[in-house]
Amino acid sequence: MTHQMMARSIAVIPPFIQAPTLILSAPPAAQEANAFMNQFNFDLNNHYHSSMRRLMVDVHTRHGGALADANPISAARYRGMAAGLERVALLVLNDSILYHACGELSDELERLHEEMMAEPNAEQGEV
Repeated sequence: MTHQMMARSIAVIPPFIQAPTLILSAPPAAQEANAFMNQFNFDLNNHYHSSMRRLMVDVHTRHGGALADANPISAARYRGMAAGLERVALLVLNDSILYHACGELSDELERLHEEMMAEPNAEQGEV
């Protein structure tokens, strides 16, 4: 049964078709995450690349949700997860493409955090 389900999912949704499909059907936060991930040269035939890409989209989306919910503790945890993925790419997988992509993800999450933290200060200055 498991083999049939796996064969069916692979036959129905090949990796190169999966990423663009996610962008069209996902909620806005996931669309942003997918758009961000599409700039990197993921080899979606490589199991590590496709798995890491999925994890990165999830971390990016959940971080955005935590920021939208004004939950800085959860947002910080997701930034930590992004840093962890970067270390795994470098030290465990020894994959420079994944390392670069995860580093960019960490930088992007930090930028989003700083942007969110700066917004209340900008609004107070305008009042």
